Formats: sequence, structure tokens, C-alpha cells
Amino acid sequence: MKKIIAAAVTSAFMAPAFAADITLSGDIEMRYVMSSGDGMYAEYDDADIRVTASEELGNGMSITAFVEVLDGVDVDGTASDGADVEMYISGSFGTVGMGTIDHAGQRVDELASPADIDGGDGNMAANGTAATANTINWLLPSMVEGLTANVSYSLQDNDASGATDNEVDASAVGLQYTTGGLTLAYAQQDEEGEAFTTTYTGVRYSVAGLSIGVDQATDKTADGDKHTTLGASYAVTGDTTVYVEANDIEDSAADEDTDIIGLLYNVGGGLNVRVENIDSSTAANDETTIAILYAF
Repeated sequence: MKKIIAAAVTSAFMAPAFAADITLSGDIEMRYVMSSGDGMYAEYDDADIRVTASEELGNGMSITAFVEVLDGVDVDGTASDGADVEMYISGSFGTVGMGTIDHAGQRVDELASPADIDGGDGNMAANGTAATANTINWLLPSMVEGLTANVSYSLQDNDASGATDNEVDASAVGLQYTTGGLTLAYAQQDEEGEAFTTTYTGVRYSVAGLSIGVDQATDKTADGDKHTTLGASYAVTGDTTVYVEANDIEDSAADEDTDIIGLLYNVGGGLNVRVENIDSSTAANDETTIAILYAF
């Protein structure tokens, strides 16, 4: 059935697509949650179908583009329906990405967060700005072994009326260096009209199935908002991984500590089962989740 669908999608692209390789992929996650605040409920999240086209351009360059249809609910309960469109052009200059993509800072963070839900408070995504709807990112060619460098510019129309001077833009830089089992990262994002700069620092060390990391995102405002994540995971067997994560939020709105413990088991192929328990200093946010994940 998968081959039949892929063939039908390929045919739909007509003549221009025959020069490209077309693949069909996606993933679905079903969650069953026992929450202190909402009782027992079920939801699905991160359900998507992706059609990807890739082609060698014959001049040392290559292009990859995809359209991803999203249908689901984010972990905060809001709808995430829509489409994700991305394009990447690669060559001796590195890789330039365009579309609804991660900005440069988001490409190097998440060094310390193995959890699925309510984790990663120390990441750029949890603390970054909103002007990232349309982003162009440049992954520079490798200059030092183990070092990756990204710079990005993002633009978001802040008013659907079409009035002039209503756009909000943001710029970001992300650096990551890996040597042996050690990974270090730094990122910074600035948004037009905001009085603060979001910065990220992270470190992770991995050896023999064990990975330990810590990261921190800070808004350089007068009150010095600071979000920190400490996480560790261990591959007990080739199929089973256990993990723990501690998150600490210090900001002007509210302080909160969140501790997470979980287990991820690969049943086989693209099927995984995740069990996760969240213990928060905000009692209403305590919950236990069983998630069924399938990627194809």
C-alpha cells in the first residue's frame, strides 16, 4: 500500500517530478494521560504526512523540499493543524534553508532534554520570540572539524491588513562543537522591537549508552529571566532507554520546578511506547502519560 500511495503522489507531480526522488513519510502519536488538573483523557499529537522531493542539480548543488500536513494538538492543548513547507539548497557554500523552519538557535539547542512532554525549559524554543514564521537559515560550510555554525533571519507579518511597516523580524546565530562524546552549544536571538536578547548555552557528554546534559536559556531583561534543564538518559538495552529530567524556571511571572522520569521502548520497526511521569511544583501540572508512537 505504501508503494502504491508513493507512486500516486509521484504521478501527481507530473513531468518535472520525474527528475527527482519522491518519498512519503510521517508519524502519529497517541497519548493517554492521567492528569491532576484534568483527570483522565486521551489525545493525539504530532500526526503528520510528509512528501519529500530531492534532486542532484548536476552543478555540484542539490535541492531537497517537502510539504508536511500537520494535524494534532500541542502539549499545551492548542491546535497545531496546518502545513509545514521547507526547502534546502546545498553546495560548496553550505546549506540554505527556507520556509517554516527552525531558526539558527533552535538548530543547536535541546542538548539536555530527553523528555517528550513539558520538558526542555532551557531550550530556545521555550524562550525564543515569535517572529519565526518565515525563516531563511544558512548552515555555513565546515571550517573546523566538529564545528557547525548557523545564522538565520526570520520575518513574520504581524498584521493581516497588509498595512506598511507591520512586519516583525528576528535574527539568530547558533554554534555547536562536538569532540568525542562532548558537545557544546551557544545561541543568541534578537527580535525587532523587543528590549531583550534570548541566549542559550548547553553542554552534553555521552559515553557507553549514557548521556548527561545541561542547558540554559536567558532573556536579558531587567529581571533576568532564566530557564534551566538538566537531563540524563541511559540505553539499558538496544530497545529500552530510561531517562530523567529536571527543569527550573525563574522569571517575573512565576517560578516553577518540573521533574520528569520516563522510559522509551522500541517494539520493533517504527513502533515505540513511551511512559512518562511529571512531578511539578504546580500541583495541577502533575501527570502520567502513556504514549504510542509510530513513524513510517
